[in-house]
Amino acid sequence: MSAKEKAFKCLICGAGIAHAHMGIDACRACGVFYRRSINLKYELICTCGETSSTSKGKIVSCRKCRFERFKDIYEKANSAGIACTRDEPTSSGQFEDVPNQTPGSSQQDDVQSIQTERHAGPLSDEPTLLYIDHNSNFKPISAGSETPLLDKMKSAYCTLCLVRKSGEMSTLHHHAMHSQIRNDEMALRPAKYSEVKPYTQIFFIGLADFAKSTFTEYNKMSPGDRHNIVRSNFRLTQSLDGSYRASVNFPTDDTVMATYTTYMNDESMQEFFDDCPPNVNKKEAIEKYRDNLKQTAIRAKSEFGKVKPTIDEFIALFGLALWNDYTASLSPAMTSIVSKIREAILKELKTVYIRKGVTEYAPRMGQLLCLLTNEEARVFGTRVVDLSAEHMHLYRIMNLFNESPDGYSN
Repeated sequence: MSAKEKAFKCLICGAGIAHAHMGIDACRACGVFYRRSINLKYELICTCGETSSTSKGKIVSCRKCRFERFKDIYEKANSAGIACTRDEPTSSGQFEDVPNQTPGSSQQDDVQSIQTERHAGPLSDEPTLLYIDHNSNFKPISAGSETPLLDKMKSAYCTLCLVRKSGEMSTLHHHAMHSQIRNDEMALRPAKYSEVKPYTQIFFIGLADFAKSTFTEYNKMSPGDRHNIVRSNFRLTQSLDGSYRASVNFPTDDTVMATYTTYMNDESMQEFFDDCPPNVNKKEAIEKYRDNLKQTAIRAKSEFGKVKPTIDEFIALFGLALWNDYTASLSPAMTSIVSKIREAILKELKTVYIRKGVTEYAPRMGQLLCLLTNEEARVFGTRVVDLSAEHMHLYRIMNLFNESPDGYSN
């Protein structure tokens, strides 16, 4: 492929493309979105004030404008007998301003496209399902399954995602909530300071239920030990989960996930701090937070984007993060339980590789464990400078995040 071909962009959202879809220079996400929208039984409503659909940032965030622009380009190409157009200015200049892909209410369509578009490869466990979330469905766990623990974890993780989605959507204005339910979508939106703590508490409670419904050993532990395991490793599990979801939801920019339904990037930083405590120096807080994101969340997301873990691989990492014994103060008996569960997870992951015909799986497992190690370093300060603790200390000096996300003062 030549350098010029590599520069092709989707005429609807501006994403880079290698192939045409529906006979025009459009990405698969926009093509899928258009085909689905044709059969909708309800009318799309403009959410950007019916301004020009070529305005930067509007095409992906406004479903109606995205649909109308695709329809306009598609019909013009067909009427002119054009099979595929290049991303160059037209004589009319109508499509000169091609916006970059930005987060918005149609993000769910893009995520579903990524699920089916990304090539499975030899390590993929589900050829048609490459991303796990609240929409994922798995077959009932078979009595003869070679990977019963991973199977239970996948099912429980989907339930955890549903709990997080429902909990966060329930705080929306009732019009917005009903609109999303009616359209069967979950719109990602910019995060707000006031939402972080309650949304994180939903995750914390859900994670405890995830462990309870998945691990027999967890249910045999004392309530205090169960709480200790979840609380000690919550930040690591939360960081790992956010890196995974951000690498899929926003693969081409520096946007990161703040919670399950909210995101943060440079453009939304000011909005995030709009409802923070009144005595906070917002300018200083934004600078510190931006610096923290670059050193932690954005870097972690980039690493996940390079490794691209499959569903089974991510679920294994998620379990290893929960059953991490690096920082928790555990008794010898608890340490033995943690080691046993970690060994079981890794054993079943090896079974997944062997089942797929991958006998030399050690290098791949090394890549995955490096992801986990790097997350530990950022969260706990192990092996490298404790960036996370350093920034949390600065935030508290500025009167931000004075309580840990799970509700306990540190």
